[in-house]
Amino acid sequence: MPRKGYWVALADVSDPEGYKLYVAENAKAFRKYHGRFLTRGGQSETPEGTTRSRVVVIEFPDYKAALDCYRSPEYAKAMALREGKSVMDLAIVEGYDGPQPTALSDFHAVLKEERWSPNSIQLVIGILCLAIGAAWLGGFPGFLIAVGFILIAGIALKH
Repeated sequence: MPRKGYWVALADVSDPEGYKLYVAENAKAFRKYHGRFLTRGGQSETPEGTTRSRVVVIEFPDYKAALDCYRSPEYAKAMALREGKSVMDLAIVEGYDGPQPTALSDFHAVLKEERWSPNSIQLVIGILCLAIGAAWLGGFPGFLIAVGFILIAGIALKH
């Protein structure tokens, strides 16, 4: 499945009335190439770097459609109407569909996929407690031995 394409535009508008002609004309190209506004000059903050007063993100069905829209005669006509009315920086980027950071609730699913059940984790911790406690013998190590036995006994009682 092709990845989506995006326009990320940063613009400063110097002639708002004249800019309306550009907005009306660019709609023709966006309709033809199935562009969809995700952001359109709403409230924004720039915690790093520099930007412009308007941030616009437009989503396309795929990267090729995003490029074709920019290179289309319909958008060329719109760009001509924008001249002298705004300054824009535009990046056309391909979407990303790879792995994402997981939530803590997803962690259990990963454990199950890798055959690490909560019981096997409990067993490993219990064995570590036993090993460390036995190596040190004494007050705190004795406590570790007790924790190890409790963890391992808890697994045995569950089965």
